[in-house]
Amino acid sequence: NSILSAYLGECLDWAIGYRQWRQQNPWEYSWPTSPDLEREYQQALEATTPAALMPLRRAGVTDYALELAKPAFARVQLQQGGLFEFCPDGRTRGYVVPIRAERLDSPESDDPLGTTAQGQILDLVLFTPELNNGTWLRYGGADWLGNCRPQEEGGSPVHIHREPIDWLRSDCDGLVCLPIEPTEICRALSRFKAIDVDEAQAERFSGLYSLPLGRPKMRVVEARHGA
Repeated sequence: NSILSAYLGECLDWAIGYRQWRQQNPWEYSWPTSPDLEREYQQALEATTPAALMPLRRAGVTDYALELAKPAFARVQLQQGGLFEFCPDGRTRGYVVPIRAERLDSPESDDPLGTTAQGQILDLVLFTPELNNGTWLRYGGADWLGNCRPQEEGGSPVHIHREPIDWLRSDCDGLVCLPIEPTEICRALSRFKAIDVDEAQAERFSGLYSLPLGRPKMRVVEARHGA
């Protein structure tokens, strides 16, 4: 209806203005929890044993991807709003991967895999050993897991994976879209000109294309898994 369209239009105007400001001031804002993220992640990584990573290897994740992304295994407490916190006595156990980037507002990088391995940590993402049971963020400070090259007009589509395990199976090539709310997903996708998705992702995204936001060209491809 007209009220919803007007509201979404205001949201889009705000998002465009914010993006322009972020492009002009990429690191003027320093994520206040960065030291805590580094400390928490390193503690979890140091406590992670080779045996704890075996479910990932059995799921098709290569040693190369494990070295690149360096997932940690930890006990956590799940919270409302799709967040988690580390908890030694937590009932949930899961894999924690650092979300690294060159810029606060973009997953684009001239060296995507190098940034995935060594970029600044923006947030941490958790997924469970069930591997397809959703994701949780430590602070809610990121839209994307992974990095990609800047997309030029007519360039290759960016592959959008459904789950972190799919991204790991693809040797950390492509991205995982982390927002849950439809308008947030649309906002995140609107930065791209073309994307590759599998059938499940295509079904998920197709219902969002009625919203008045930028729409990348969407190509349906087979789900990608590493060797």
